[in-house]
Amino acid sequence: MRATLVKLHRYVGLSVALFLVVAGLTGSVLAFQTEIDGWLNPRLFKSETPGRSLLLSMVVSRIEAAVPGASVRGITMLGNKHGSLRVSLAGRGEEPIAQDKIFVDGATGQILGGRLWGAARFDRAHLIPFLYKLHYSLHLPGSWGIWLMGGVALAWMLDCLVGFYLTLPRGKRFWKKWRPI
Repeated sequence: MRATLVKLHRYVGLSVALFLVVAGLTGSVLAFQTEIDGWLNPRLFKSETPGRSLLLSMVVSRIEAAVPGASVRGITMLGNKHGSLRVSLAGRGEEPIAQDKIFVDGATGQILGGRLWGAARFDRAHLIPFLYKLHYSLHLPGSWGIWLMGGVALAWMLDCLVGFYLTLPRGKRFWKKWRPI
C-alpha cells in the first residue's frame, strides 16, 4: 500500500507541478497588476488635465453617448488626483462590444483608450488581462479551463494529504507513546 501511495504521490505531484508553475508565475505578476499596468500603459492611467473631476453621473452619460450599445457597469478610480477612471461596460443587446474596459479622463470625460478584458492579444494594453485569464482558465474556451484548474487544485489537495500520510512514521510503537498516562 505504501509503495503505491509513494508512486501516486510522485506522479500526481509532477503532473500538478506544471499547472502550479503557470498559476504561480502569473499570480505573482497579478499581485501587482495595477502598478504594472500603470507602468505599461501610462496614457490610460494618467490624466494630464488639471481641475476638478466631473460628477460620475456626467461621466456615465458622456460614455454612454460616445459608445453606442453599451451601458456602464462600474467605475473604478485609479490612483492619485490626476488618475483616470476605469469604466466597465456591458452590451445592451445581443451585439458584443469592442471594448469592455475603457479609461476616461475624470476632469473632461474624454476617453483615453480601452481594451477587451481577457482578449488574447499581445500588446501593452492587453498584457495584464491576458495574464489574468491565463491564470484562472489557461485561455481554454468556455468553462473548460476553470474546471481544469479546479480539478488540478483538488488533485493537489489530495496529493498533499497523501504526502502528509507518507511522512508519518511506520509502526505501532510510535502511536503507543501517544496514549494518555
